[in-house]
Amino acid sequence: MSNKPVVLSGCQPSGQLTLGNYMGALKQWVSMQDDHDCLYMIVDLHAITVRQDPKQLAEACLDGLSLYLACGIDPQKSTLFLQSHVPEHAQLSWVLNCYAQMGELNRMTQFKDKSAKNENNINVGLYTRVNNLYGDVFRLPDPYIPDFGARIMSLQEPEKKMSKSDNNPNNFIGLLEDPKKLAKKIKRAVTDSDEQANIYFNPTEKPGVSNLLTLLSLATGKSIKELEPEYTDKMYGHLKGDVADAVVALLEPIQARYAEIRADRAYLDDVMRQGAEKASARAAETLAKVYKAVGFIPKP
Repeated sequence: MSNKPVVLSGCQPSGQLTLGNYMGALKQWVSMQDDHDCLYMIVDLHAITVRQDPKQLAEACLDGLSLYLACGIDPQKSTLFLQSHVPEHAQLSWVLNCYAQMGELNRMTQFKDKSAKNENNINVGLYTRVNNLYGDVFRLPDPYIPDFGARIMSLQEPEKKMSKSDNNPNNFIGLLEDPKKLAKKIKRAVTDSDEQANIYFNPTEKPGVSNLLTLLSLATGKSIKELEPEYTDKMYGHLKGDVADAVVALLEPIQARYAEIRADRAYLDDVMRQGAEKASARAAETLAKVYKAVGFIPKP
């Protein structure tokens, strides 16, 4: 077993992954591969808490896996898998469901949010405390939040986070969007109502401009302090044009690599098979601890 810090994360295969997902998650995942023990998954089991079309779900899983790889996740360095390929996850969920209390879970932000959006499909899967009863069974995780770029905001509503499930497609940039289309979205992004453009970073006073500067910084590798002087006496159009060019340049190689990987089903099957085997071996150890804690007899 590696002595490196363990990282576990994943995205649901529902809706196209966005630039916000890349900047806030995937880009960080790639940078962590050498000095962390990384497990990255497509969380297809969680996705079905909202009704899914089976064919579309299967395609979305392959799309997401291909994007992980295209963005730089290396299956030789990280464990990359589909959640449904690790049966221990579903086995553990039953135990956790039996120890989860309705009153506390009803106060969960995610439950309330999904219930409001899908009031005709409020199901048990949305709900899913063993440590309190049985001691140190689970290691409590610490969140990893980058100092800069953790939250990429909506293009049209810069006070809220960019989301792939947003009903307004003009609010987000999909990683696989046509370059001309995404450039138009950026050029229509909300800035502010100043008659004279003043371009500087202040998320409270200028959320739209600050979001564009954040995108430009992350796409070019330049700091905000380096960028701000470049826009002295320039208009918002200059900033939007530069952001559009930088984002297109960032995504073009990812899109090209994605197209190659997505067409190679044999390679994807091999990645999924190896990832599932490695993840299952790790999950079995945790499941055995939980089964012992609750009193289940080990299988002879």
